[in-house]
Amino acid sequence: MRELLRPVLKRYNSEVGTLSKGNRIRNYTFQQRSMSNVTQRYTEAEQLKNSGKPEEAAQILRSLLEDDPTHSLSHMALARILTGLGQHEDAVAHAEKACELEPGDAINFTVLSVTYQRAYAGTGDHRYIRMAEDAMARSRSL
Repeated sequence: MRELLRPVLKRYNSEVGTLSKGNRIRNYTFQQRSMSNVTQRYTEAEQLKNSGKPEEAAQILRSLLEDDPTHSLSHMALARILTGLGQHEDAVAHAEKACELEPGDAINFTVLSVTYQRAYAGTGDHRYIRMAEDAMARSRSL
């Protein structure tokens, strides 16, 4: 019985390997195109922010994050923009998310600390002071 199945299994394994390789190529190509689109949209948002259009930049970054919620640069950029717009709770959430996505990046924790400081200045909420100190300590330890 095994002898009869051997050619069938051999053919099946070779076909599955071919399909698997084809899927990897298609997925890689999709990821390249997707990354290019993310980079273009992020760059567009940065240009809008730099030309004094923070609301439009925030809209693009939010859209980008709907498509790729793991793009930490977009979370950081959105945190900076929302801080400037006085939307401190949302700014903090995005800065925290960037740190969650890249917990070994000292810069992210420095930006988080600044975001907390500005949230304190904008809201008067004292809990942000301790959070800012903790984030800066984490940044220094990395």
